[in-house]
Amino acid sequence: MFLPRNVSTPLLLTLALFLLALPLSAQENAFPRNTLTVQGNGTVFGTPDIAYIEIGFEIADPDLNYAFDQTSATLIAIRDALLEIGIESEDLQTRGLSLWVDERYDNYDEEPRRFFRLSNGFRITLRDIELITTAIDAGVAAGANNIYNLQYGIADPGTLEEQARARAAADAKARAANLAALFGKSVGDAIQISEYSAASYGNVRTEALAMADMGIGGGGGPIEAGQLSVQVNLTVTFALVPDSTDE
Repeated sequence: MFLPRNVSTPLLLTLALFLLALPLSAQENAFPRNTLTVQGNGTVFGTPDIAYIEIGFEIADPDLNYAFDQTSATLIAIRDALLEIGIESEDLQTRGLSLWVDERYDNYDEEPRRFFRLSNGFRITLRDIELITTAIDAGVAAGANNIYNLQYGIADPGTLEEQARARAAADAKARAANLAALFGKSVGDAIQISEYSAASYGNVRTEALAMADMGIGGGGGPIEAGQLSVQVNLTVTFALVPDSTDE
């Protein structure tokens, strides 16, 4: 750094001390002293009020045009059947469209037989979970042979998140107070708080249920929604203060 020759020594000393103080202040801000950081966890459970399921059709045929025609006709029939039981069109989303070649060998010294395997289906939002079995029955009756990925959810988890957050905050305070007491300290104000929230959604396999409806297999038993957990995790940094009993 270039400085004019006529700069006085006291001024240089003041400037040097100022420059030295800058990194120390930055370190103090990055690593505050006399603090304690803990994690608080809160979990509550709620009854699902919304469900999602995928229903579709899969075919393997040596004639690609026939495979497309059959898939298209079956998907139209499935869609119409779902609309007829009261599912809104905006709750139907095309999912799982795929096409690949399946080569089958009768004898390894012969040319393979080529089949075109085509699948397509709908992801359905069921805003009334009582319609799950009805939707499955309607889809199977319309020609569906591919049913999977049944999931449950809570349409508006806000209230449950608030309850879980309150539990997480109480847990963080209790943990901090206990840990601070072990070192002869007390907990002061919360300095920094960060949150992570997660809802747990269960999956139910429905292939066996569909087979039972078609008179195939042993059946999948009743479909139970159970309960879903909503979790909130807080990371909280508290100020540490001397224990009042030591004063």
